[in-house]
Amino acid sequence: MIARRYRAGALLLLSAALFAGCSSQPNAPKAAVPAAAEKKTSQPELQVLQEDVGVYSRDKPDQLYDIYLTIVKSGTTADNKEFTFEDINHQTRHMPDGQSDPQVQVIFQEGTPNGPQDGYFGFGEKSANGTLNIRGSSTRAANQKSYKIKLNSRAGLWNEQKTVNLIKSPYDLTRVRNKLSYDLFKGLPNFTSLRSHFVHVHIKDLTKPNPDQQFVDYGLYTNVEQPNKSYLKFHGLDPNGNLYKVVNFEFLRYPNQLKLATEEGYNKKEFEKILEIYGSENHKKLLSMLDDLNDYTKDINEVLDKHFNKDNYFTWVATNILLGDTDSNAQNFMLYSPSDSEQFFFLPWDYDGAWGYMDQRAQDAPDKNAPWIRGLSNYWGTTLAKRVFKNPDNIKALNDKMEQLSQYFSKDKVTNLLKAYYPISKEFVNKKPDLYSLPMGIDNYEKEYWRIVDEPLRNKDVYYKNLEKPMPIFLADPADTNGMVTFNWDQSYDLQGDDLVYDFTLSSDPGFQKVIVAQKDIRGSTFTMDKPLAKGTYYWKVTVRDSKGNSQIAFDDFEDAFGNLFHGVREYVK
Repeated sequence: MIARRYRAGALLLLSAALFAGCSSQPNAPKAAVPAAAEKKTSQPELQVLQEDVGVYSRDKPDQLYDIYLTIVKSGTTADNKEFTFEDINHQTRHMPDGQSDPQVQVIFQEGTPNGPQDGYFGFGEKSANGTLNIRGSSTRAANQKSYKIKLNSRAGLWNEQKTVNLIKSPYDLTRVRNKLSYDLFKGLPNFTSLRSHFVHVHIKDLTKPNPDQQFVDYGLYTNVEQPNKSYLKFHGLDPNGNLYKVVNFEFLRYPNQLKLATEEGYNKKEFEKILEIYGSENHKKLLSMLDDLNDYTKDINEVLDKHFNKDNYFTWVATNILLGDTDSNAQNFMLYSPSDSEQFFFLPWDYDGAWGYMDQRAQDAPDKNAPWIRGLSNYWGTTLAKRVFKNPDNIKALNDKMEQLSQYFSKDKVTNLLKAYYPISKEFVNKKPDLYSLPMGIDNYEKEYWRIVDEPLRNKDVYYKNLEKPMPIFLADPADTNGMVTFNWDQSYDLQGDDLVYDFTLSSDPGFQKVIVAQKDIRGSTFTMDKPLAKGTYYWKVTVRDSKGNSQIAFDDFEDAFGNLFHGVREYVK
């Protein structure tokens, strides 16, 4: 996400029926009108994303699979050191120097609560039919790990999947946020979903000094389909098209990393630090889109209509805002473009941080979350959102989409799915091993589980309120000229065109208890000290205020040695 400064085919027929009777926003504010807007252009005929929803026909919300994994051989690291399953379970970060995660060899089987069974996948296997490695990013630090299994060609496919993701969601007390999202997306027009299943995982490690004699209970996981060429094929999409998983991507040009595969200096590893490649390696369309998007002489609506499906983009943004998914601004989504189109579509990925997840973590610290993290401001650090939503017509279109989708994600629909999941979720969070690794006490479970129901309405309300605030900014590196320090920051933007001023504060502590300088009502985006600063460590922040009293802070965060997070603050060491 942008919190830390990393700048350097039935759906066509369903659309009308699903949204019939959706009213325009009765209580929403009027479309924001900025002081200056990019000109409006005519819209071409709309194309939509068509997915074969029949792929979900065998999936049920209250379905639970029993998966049995037998670890039969350890892996090795890049320097040929043995890497065991126990080593995998002690991993807390990615491998150094961009090395791939070591894999162990595994027998993958399906069965019943009593063990692998005749007639189920992998029954009778005596040798490895796949590999296993750790998956995820921040969740690597959790006690309970998530795994990725890659089945070999001899094994065939499990549930039409060659890559089987087993996701733990260790920080989600309810264990249902991911699956709830994907089950709701199945009927969403001009969008896609991913197949998802609850899985009870059992593991027997034969590589330990004292090998397991029985399968060990690893608790509840969610299997989420891996977006790749097979996914595109099974969903009736184009397996020869482009498919990228966004890793750290703010829609900048990144000329040193994003190149054509045929271009001198192309490095796939460097490319995939920005976008992982899951489809075609012909990047011509991608680079053309980024060239146009980052050319500020081009009209943004023309760029939007040429390179994106506008309705799909607005659906993706509105969906994320309503579901409270705050971690999809610069990562955790897919970009797809079929081979017969110049347009890119946004596809969903990773929603265990949605549905009030951030509030779950902040119950005892209501100010723990940055004020910009909900609503449109969460996306303002990306070139695409910043350019598109400076146009007041696009704000109005997003408001309309918010109203449509808030009816789609209805309280009844969400409640019915939660009722279906409840027996499974409740059983596993109340017993080992999941009980011992919950992010908060089990006494909070019932309240947290049912709190999810009202999240879309709560998030819609916050969205409209936050439209009134100035947009967040980035703080630049201070410049020291002959001892005189100048602090710089981005210009903010107000969707209503209100006058903006900036309040600058410098302190010797990140909590701003020992303020050195406090200058209010700055009209520009710079402040120069009137006397030299002594050598030392300082902390600074800038608050943006509009003429109506609304305020906003910077995207930047500072985290101290004790893990305390200070939003809108940067450290400066002189």
